Amino acid sequence: DHQQQTYVTKHDLNLLHKKIIATDLIVQKYQDANKALLRLQNENEDLKQQIEQITNECCIFGKQVTECTQEFDNLKEQLEISNSEKRELHQQLRLLQDENTNNYHEIMVLKQYESLKDTNDQLSKTVDRQQKQIAKLQLQVQRKSPIIYKANKDKKEPSETDIALTNSQKSVRELKLALARLMNFIQTSQIEIPTALHIRPVLKAHDINDDFLEIEGEFIRKPVKKVSKPVISQTDDDDDDNGDFIDIRHTIEPQPVNITNSSIDIIEKPSKTSSRQEQKKKEIQKRKSTKKNRRQKDLSTTEKPSTKLDDLANELEIALSQSDQQQQQQNIPQ
Repeated sequence: DHQQQTYVTKHDLNLLHKKIIATDLIVQKYQDANKALLRLQNENEDLKQQIEQITNECCIFGKQVTECTQEFDNLKEQLEISNSEKRELHQQLRLLQDENTNNYHEIMVLKQYESLKDTNDQLSKTVDRQQKQIAKLQLQVQRKSPIIYKANKDKKEPSETDIALTNSQKSVRELKLALARLMNFIQTSQIEIPTALHIRPVLKAHDINDDFLEIEGEFIRKPVKKVSKPVISQTDDDDDDNGDFIDIRHTIEPQPVNITNSSIDIIEKPSKTSSRQEQKKKEIQKRKSTKKNRRQKDLSTTEKPSTKLDDLANELEIALSQSDQQQQQQNIPQ
């Protein structure tokens, strides 16, 4: 019995020892697990803090994105406004360029008209001066020569000055027609002409109005009335310029140019002529034929009318001197 009890106790002690060892292992595992749990909790808290920080940064970025989108929308609207303004400015630039070209052509026509008018005035002055000189020389010839035969008016050829005057008048008329057509085109196209160009005084000075084209037999289109926009006008000497734009109506009318032909006193041929008078008649006819040939040669050459008139005056002086010499020769035998 005693051996059985001792055996039981040893067996129990071994079991107890094993249980104690197992509990120690369990406690150690628990402690290890607890340490791992604490470590994981710390890591979890760190991750939570990082997540909160990231969420805050995301909120900040979201606000910045919304602000950027708003700024982008505002910039887009401003871009559309600037593009529309750019298109309007391009249209205004095209209109100004068209007006500039029209005004340039008009100014060139006016300058050509003014230059031709000046040349016409100079030619008329030279014609008057030379005609006076020719009249004086012809009076001297008539006083010194007893007889001058009547010239045939039907066969009278035009002088170089008359030809130059007719050519200048034709060019002036063509320029007037061109200016009238240009004004009619501007009027029908409803183009506004500013007063800064000073076109109205030129048109009034030359009496150009709408009747000129009708007189010349050209078709005129009447303009459509429109309300003109006011612009800033410069100070003009024209008293009738109440508006800011030029009224082109009643501005075209032809300007007549008077050509004065030199009046030559003519002595009729007497019924009875002497032998001396017949000789003088033959000499005068010869001089006339030479003058006609010279005149035809001068018409073929392109010289100035003033120089041609001077040549004509010189020829008259030569003829006068020849008539004096002939009279002296005729008086010698007497």
